[in-house]
Amino acid sequence: MQYLDAELKDVPEIVELCKSGFSLKDSKLLARLFELYVKRGILIVARTDKIIGYIAARPNATFFRDAFELAPSLLIPGRLGLIVPWHLRLLFTKGAYLASMVVKPEFRGQGIANSLMQQAINRLGGKTIFVETEGFNDPMYKIVQKLDFKQLNMFSQKITRKQLWSKS
Repeated sequence: MQYLDAELKDVPEIVELCKSGFSLKDSKLLARLFELYVKRGILIVARTDKIIGYIAARPNATFFRDAFELAPSLLIPGRLGLIVPWHLRLLFTKGAYLASMVVKPEFRGQGIANSLMQQAINRLGGKTIFVETEGFNDPMYKIVQKLDFKQLNMFSQKITRKQLWSKS
């Protein structure tokens, strides 16, 4: 198994993997976002003969601005126009964000997600890193706890188990 920086030619395969793990199914939007990760963010793939997992990280506030220009659907309508959700505003100025990670189901439980997280943390080089967990994704909860992320109590929803974690 190899952990490599993704290349533009990898984007279609990453898009399909992402669509299998998340509810966002807009292939064109996903392709544009992953191209941005390749060019200016961090996009690491786990590869055998094919891509079996990936992690995408937003390294700074500039990347966030560009991502929101590509995907205005991430914004929320408000009284004063479109606004950025408050927990994402926090991330704009405070550090990096581990945005997306998927490992193919048949390869789960082998430490690949943990290795992808560690690869991204190493690449971010000492920045404060945020990760959001949601739903009933117990494997992700275990990974962030194992890697010493601390839960930020200001953002926690008990019904969906959505939580924000940080690591300095």
